Amino acid sequence: MILADIFIILGVILSTLGCLGVVRFFDLYTRLHSATLVATWGTYSIMLGIFIKSGLKEIGIKALLVIFLMLLLSPTTSHIIARLSHQSGIKPQGTALDELEEDTFQNNKLRKEPEIRER
Repeated sequence: MILADIFIILGVILSTLGCLGVVRFFDLYTRLHSATLVATWGTYSIMLGIFIKSGLKEIGIKALLVIFLMLLLSPTTSHIIARLSHQSGIKPQGTALDELEEDTFQNNKLRKEPEIRER
């Protein structure tokens, strides 16, 4: 049971650090990174602690289900949020290189519509 308590305490610490990162960082992308990475691992840790404490009872199985769903959905949703934010014009601050903008420019250049010539 001490191992479960350690996981729960670690999860609370990681979730707190993730919340502080959201408040502390200056642009959407670093805030999103903090919220997704640190807070997600905090939730994994808390749910793992709950599973260790409760075993294969109903609440333990629900904790495993939460871990599985977060493993699938957290990276996907953060990627969608970041991609749509970039497409809507929110630029990363403090970076010298924007690789996504360069890739988009190159793809649009290659996908040009063929010109129709009139006779």
